[in-house]
Amino acid sequence: MAKKAKPADPNRLVRDAPGSYHTEDGRLHVRSDAAGAWFLTDDERTNELGLELVLGPFRSLADAREAVGHQRDDPAGQTAGPAPAPARPRRGRAP
Repeated sequence: MAKKAKPADPNRLVRDAPGSYHTEDGRLHVRSDAAGAWFLTDDERTNELGLELVLGPFRSLADAREAVGHQRDDPAGQTAGPAPAPARPRRGRAP
């Protein structure tokens, strides 16, 4: 008899490599640095400079896992999209 497939948990972390995880949907990534701090990256949100949103540092992987749920429920940052066009300088003489 075949097992019933469990519903996908969007917050479940899947290990990529030592110190690197991603959620099942691929939106959120959790990585550690050399000092042992953990950082959460959201591929669908950006910071005020238009760069991918990075949250942290978190003390442990457990803290970063908790942040995954918070980020999905109440996201920080701005919706990722095309960057606004830079303002064009006005031609002509300055007043």
